Formats: sequence, structure tokens, C-alpha cells
Amino acid sequence: MTNNNFDMSFSRDFLLDLPEQLMYYNRIDDVITKAKSCLLRDQEFKMRNGSYVQARIDPRIKEEARHILDELGISMSEAIVVYLKQIILHRGIPFELKLPNKATLQAMQQLEADKGVTFDSVDELFEDLEN
Repeated sequence: MTNNNFDMSFSRDFLLDLPEQLMYYNRIDDVITKAKSCLLRDQEFKMRNGSYVQARIDPRIKEEARHILDELGISMSEAIVVYLKQIILHRGIPFELKLPNKATLQAMQQLEADKGVTFDSVDELFEDLEN
């Protein structure tokens, strides 16, 4: 049996036996941490033979994304793997990429120049649309 299979079965057994694990670890946070550790160890084994991707990214964008990913409990590498898997699944970019039409572009430019129309509430917006 390969080390990879051992790690996967250990992870699966650990997750299937959660009630007993809760008694042993006493806290659900500890169980979640242990489960993540088991799954990440399996993923790290698979990734050892993987390849690297390098990209130049604005540091502000990277840090803002890292903050959000930290809140989600996933690493930057895991997020990139998810994105690449979605590209494969969708056979393209997993969201729509479009250029704005002329009216939308004009409205965006007006707002950027502080010349656009703004509303304090949704009700005001609908009143304006009705008139």
C-alpha cells in the first residue's frame, strides 16, 4: 500500500468516526483542524509531483485576496487549483467576460468623474426610473 493510500484511508476513517473523535478531542475546532490536516497531508503528497505557476500580481490585490482566503480557510495555492479545475469543468473561464456596451461605459465614466446620478435609496432610484 502506498503512503498516499494510507493517508487517504486515514483521512476517510477519521472523518467517518467523528463522534468518537469529538470525545477524544473535546472540541469541534480540534476535530476540524485534525481533519483538515489529514486532507492537506494527502493533497501535499499529490502536489509533490506537481508543477509551479508563477504570475505577477499587484501586491494590494494579492493581500486582499489572501485576507478573504484566510477567512475561508484555504490557501492561495488551493484557490488557484479550484480556479483551474473550474476552467477545465467549464471548458473556459468560469465566469462571463464582457466589455461594457456604450451606455454602460458612458455611465461608468460619468460616475468616475463625479458627474453621474446617484441615489440615497433604492426607492429614489425607482422613482427616477418611473419618471
